[in-house]
Amino acid sequence: MYYTYIIYPDSKDQYYVGHTHDLKLRLERHNLGWS
Repeated sequence: MYYTYIIYPDSKDQYYVGHTHDLKLRLERHNLGWS
């Protein structure tokens, strides 16, 4: 199953929209600054 997500970090005035099959891993990578 794939998930669509929208991330709005407090540090930037920009939305990130995408899709992933592993939402937890995607959020961890985002928080680490990998993407």
